[in-house]
Amino acid sequence: MTDLNKIPLSKLKKKIDTEFSLYIRRRDNFICCTCGRPGSEKDGIMQCGHLFSRVALSTRWLPLNAACQCKGCNMRHEYDWEPMRRWFIRTYGEDMYETLYRSHKIVRKFTRQELINFYEHYKSENKKYESRVLV
Repeated sequence: MTDLNKIPLSKLKKKIDTEFSLYIRRRDNFICCTCGRPGSEKDGIMQCGHLFSRVALSTRWLPLNAACQCKGCNMRHEYDWEPMRRWFIRTYGEDMYETLYRSHKIVRKFTRQELINFYEHYKSENKKYESRVLV
């Protein structure tokens, strides 16, 4: 087992990203929010798309800011964010969009312990999904 207190923060963030991505794709049943394409856990087609860039740590691991997307839609989002924005507003409403927009503008730094907590939380959530599949 890796001691999370000793690995570089960049590696810890990657570990969180991996667990968070799997959590979001599982939460959304591997269906692209933008085009509706179905996928599966092992097909390599589905990704975790972010409405607002992962650069903003304030919303990077916030489930509201993420949804399952196929590779095509996620890559298109880089230069055309409107389809995902429309989906978000249809799903959560304009007020929630405005709240999330303001949140992503907040500059946020996390302590190592907060990052470890994110990792442990999403790892735990993924274990719950695994146990549901086994039942």
